[in-house]
Amino acid sequence: MHKIIISIASGIMLILIVTHSLHADNNQTQEKFITGVTETKTIQFGLIALGYLKGNIDGIWDGRSEDALTNYLNQKTSKILFANDLELIELIIKDMSNLNSSDLKFNILNLLDWPKNSKQEIKDTLVNDQSISISDFKKTGMNNVYLAIDKEIIIDKNTKFGRNDKVFIIDSFIKSASIYRNQYEVRFGGRSFVNIINSTSDSNRSMEAFLFTYSNKASALQLNFKHNLGDPWQVAKNHKGHLDFIDSTCNITLTQNSKTGLICTRANKVMIEPLLPKGRYQVSLPSNEKVKEWKSHKSLPWLIEIKESFIEHIDLGISPGIDLTVLDTLGYRGGIAMCCSGYGKIDGLKVNKLYKNRTWSVSSDQGRAKLTLKNSSSGGIWPTAWGEYRFQINNSDMIDPMLGSSASMKIENSTLEMIRAQEQARVIIKDSILVNSDNTQKKISALDASIIRIKNLKGLKQQHIYEKGGRVILEK
Repeated sequence: MHKIIISIASGIMLILIVTHSLHADNNQTQEKFITGVTETKTIQFGLIALGYLKGNIDGIWDGRSEDALTNYLNQKTSKILFANDLELIELIIKDMSNLNSSDLKFNILNLLDWPKNSKQEIKDTLVNDQSISISDFKKTGMNNVYLAIDKEIIIDKNTKFGRNDKVFIIDSFIKSASIYRNQYEVRFGGRSFVNIINSTSDSNRSMEAFLFTYSNKASALQLNFKHNLGDPWQVAKNHKGHLDFIDSTCNITLTQNSKTGLICTRANKVMIEPLLPKGRYQVSLPSNEKVKEWKSHKSLPWLIEIKESFIEHIDLGISPGIDLTVLDTLGYRGGIAMCCSGYGKIDGLKVNKLYKNRTWSVSSDQGRAKLTLKNSSSGGIWPTAWGEYRFQINNSDMIDPMLGSSASMKIENSTLEMIRAQEQARVIIKDSILVNSDNTQKKISALDASIIRIKNLKGLKQQHIYEKGGRVILEK
């Protein structure tokens, strides 16, 4: 005799088949708990996170899963019917919401066997049952727990998780709907916790399609989350939490005001942009090499540990009050962020040119930023300006300059990959080259009453231009 119970709760469907089989010798009753693959994964993950199950999340309901569920239910003072899937799911999620993030993290790290696949292997094995907007995902939470398994998640809105929100993304594909660089931002604040397992992101339109931003004491645990370095780009801003990237792509900007603890273990690629606090620094940085272990200097506000990982770049950005000397480093890349008034000129900072000893410095009302390359070369810079600051860039190679708050920049005889102007900024580009021009993503973005004037920019195509409240003017 088969008894089939089907119920739908909060978008989750569980199918329970209870089989009663009479044996000739002992008339023993057997019960089997069977659900759909995605639903089984949901229960398995919950039992792992709560400390009752050890193994992987494979969607196969077997003896280990059933024993773990039985042990979990036996610990409950208020018993529920084994067949009531609605109460079961709600109970697991409620208990996950009540467990603090550090305990969840401990259980996941010690009890979960996660795969260690390449980005392509992850894409090839994902089963995307449903495509959902990040805003719809935000609406599905129960007791501040947000869980997506076997989903395609479209980042098409700015979204915020905070307080004690717990976000879990498993066996899923994250994709951006951004038209221009960093159009959308997913923020994690308060004491929120985000855990991404065996997932990938791949957005073709923009190199840095969207942002994950961490603040306050938010924490992240990424296990086999592989993607392009800028998709998503991740930022720790006024952040005092911990970020662990294991068997994942490790990429993040650390701002001067953050006190982040960052550990990258067995990362397929590492790119970190620490924005230095005021002071004088002398560094030799790994670049395009695999390291057994690398740690940040104790004088810095962040604790960075990189283990058994391939480091593509560690890009130390400079700003007013910073004097940085880079020694014996090939392909140094970094930002030069200036505010709030003043004038600065960068001339002759070319990629792949070895400089024996050369210094560039720019000044503002906030102080001087100084960069010296000794026996080192550049892999490209990204000057940014805010307030009333004026930048002049000549004969230099840039990655992606950005301006806002009425700042201005004049670029001549230089190269750039993309540029973004907003908040009434003004840009003039003359006799320069747009690199990677075969890529049709939006590379020239004029927003919020900004104006970009262009005269003779080789490689520029109409599809590279994006205007939203601003203008791009092509001059003859």
